[in-house]
Amino acid sequence: MSFVKIVIRKMRSGMMSYGPTSIKRLLWEQEYSGDKWNFAYHSMSDCVYEHLEKHAAGGSILDLGCGTGNTATELAMNAYCDYTGVDISDTCLGKAERRTQQNGRSAKNRFVRGDFLNYVPTQFYDVILFRESIYHVPPLCALPESGRGIYSENGDLGPRRAAFAQAVDDAEYYQVGI
Repeated sequence: MSFVKIVIRKMRSGMMSYGPTSIKRLLWEQEYSGDKWNFAYHSMSDCVYEHLEKHAAGGSILDLGCGTGNTATELAMNAYCDYTGVDISDTCLGKAERRTQQNGRSAKNRFVRGDFLNYVPTQFYDVILFRESIYHVPPLCALPESGRGIYSENGDLGPRRAAFAQAVDDAEYYQVGI
């Protein structure tokens, strides 16, 4: 690969993560409008679900960077009472909504288009989920102080209830305390 191609690829990748919302939206639409990400459409055997079910405990889930709705449609139906998925891509959200309808979860799941770095929740959540999207959070990005206004106060960990980030490199999951 030529030096120029490497530089262009790195710049594109940086813009997908750290660029202005309008540019990120355009780039993610291009990513998901083709077949490139079809391999990731099903993740039912992902070990995150066991941990997510434990921490959600029938409560609410906020999935930041929800993609095509894997978590919304593959998590055990009784593991949560309501789910909000946020993604910047209309293509992803359309797929997520279709999957939700096909799985009979329209009453429990809702999807919001937006840049998850700027998303302002409209309710408290028991679990905030970052899967692969954690890799698109700028290194020095400040998350809301103590999770105030986002986290539910019920549960054994209070405001640190559970936010998960998938570490793809070694397939381990880390609980991220806010």
